[in-house]
Amino acid sequence: MENKQWKEVYMKKNAFTLIELLAILVILAVLAIILIPTIKNSIEDAKKSAYNNQVASIKSAAETYFVNSNFRVDSTTPKVMYLTDIVSSGYIESSKITNPVTEEAMMGCVLIKFYSNQYHYDYIDSNNECEKYQNIRE
Repeated sequence: MENKQWKEVYMKKNAFTLIELLAILVILAVLAIILIPTIKNSIEDAKKSAYNNQVASIKSAAETYFVNSNFRVDSTTPKVMYLTDIVSSGYIESSKITNPVTEEAMMGCVLIKFYSNQYHYDYIDSNNECEKYQNIRE
């Protein structure tokens, strides 16, 4: 009989009470409330950083294309280079120009200006904005 009572006491000690389960659920909920926004922000920051790296890569490819093509830009007339031209010339792979934020293909152009005795490359991510510079396209 003693053995049976001991087993009953032992079995009751191994079970969780409803209060203990609720306490665990509350702790998990609080952790989720804290961690989910933090993780979401980290992912967004990583995507923005990847986008900036992508833009830097596009600018670098445009610069190489510009230098190798012997284009000239004066301080009054900027030039525009469309991404499609840079890709078709082989200076950047089309598979490498995906926007990490939207996961869509990047379109647009690079505007090349000359001031302060150096060339400046600005990426414009909208073909509509690029059309404003259509008359100065190389």
